[in-house]
Amino acid sequence: MFDIVRIYIFNTNIIALHVKIMELPIYFVNERSRYGYRFTEMFSELVPVEDEIPLEPIKYSTDIMLAFLDLSLRCYGNDSKKFETMVLSFANQFGPLKYKESTYLEDFNNLAASMTSVTKNGRREINNRTELSPNFTVSVIDSQVTSGDLVTFVEMTSLGNAIWFDFLMSGTQGYRQCEFITLFNEKRKNCKAWICAGRSDQKWCSDACRMSAKRRLNKLALKQ
Repeated sequence: MFDIVRIYIFNTNIIALHVKIMELPIYFVNERSRYGYRFTEMFSELVPVEDEIPLEPIKYSTDIMLAFLDLSLRCYGNDSKKFETMVLSFANQFGPLKYKESTYLEDFNNLAASMTSVTKNGRREINNRTELSPNFTVSVIDSQVTSGDLVTFVEMTSLGNAIWFDFLMSGTQGYRQCEFITLFNEKRKNCKAWICAGRSDQKWCSDACRMSAKRRLNKLALKQ
């Protein structure tokens, strides 16, 4: 539960964003239909499978951005039906990209295309070669969390903006795959798949992947 103490709203371009702002955590709470979503046939609009049901809050974390990055790099541009299926699975977990307005398949396409382009071709793609703008209107919020500590967040206005902003803050320095995928050429359940190369030299997305790989390697060694 967050108690918002004060808010500063300003316009910013991600390219010129000050490093201190880049270090702040992102705050956004999305609303998700508990029964999932589908795309309409005529306009490919994302709509709930069941109307008029209570929505569940989903708090944003960088894991959501990494999940969409993995979806984009594995599926975008290769198989449109598979991409649509994966997008629906993503929406069922985390909700629509836009808040309080319609989200379309095109919105997922634009985000995936932009993240894929920057990942494959580098930071120079941000200004004029991506489908999405690097300009944002953000709120910097001082909030008191349940522990009683005062924490400063960058508050976003939609899930799509939170993912794109988070990716541009860290993803332009490149990503590396979790070492589990490198070793076994498969994604372990709950593996985050991608690690920001600019933040650290870590090889594993989590201790769970590291320990699982160690156990598997030990079993393989015993069989030899």
